[in-house]
Amino acid sequence: MASLNPQPNPDAMLASAKLHKQLITFGIMNAFTTQPDNATQETVGGRELSAGVVIMGHVDQRDLDVPIFTSLFRRSTAPKDCVICAESFLEIDIDSAEHWRKACNGYHGPWMSEVLNFPTADILRCDHDMDVCKRCIQRHLSILLRDQGKGACGRLTCPQCNRVLTYDEIRCLADEETAQM
Repeated sequence: MASLNPQPNPDAMLASAKLHKQLITFGIMNAFTTQPDNATQETVGGRELSAGVVIMGHVDQRDLDVPIFTSLFRRSTAPKDCVICAESFLEIDIDSAEHWRKACNGYHGPWMSEVLNFPTADILRCDHDMDVCKRCIQRHLSILLRDQGKGACGRLTCPQCNRVLTYDEIRCLADEETAQM
């Protein structure tokens, strides 16, 4: 944890441990002793450990930024392709948006979306499957605003179905600069 800057406080570390344990219980995350194939290896005291990518995820209810070890998430075995960029992703195996919400109970926050490559139905409230990755949705929203100006704010749409997005959807899906506009 020495490489995390700023260092998480003891409350954040405790919340992180409890969150990880909860996600393991729900079958969404592997235990620290399970070595994912794609993890970066590090030797500590003669034992190989894997931190992988660690994000500082904001937990709303506790107003904390907690370390989340993304390499420990269980991934789907079949890749999912974005219909725009055609990139393949091994998405976190959350089972369903409802299961994901329950697994994260008590630890809800923006991190729940940040760790996923595709939005859930809780974030993008369209009636279709989510086949556009979040990066492509961000680019879509940014391009719409750049091309149509700030007046387009009330007309930003889903790149798949052209449904006008709500303020909350835009706030969750747009990059920081676009969301501020």
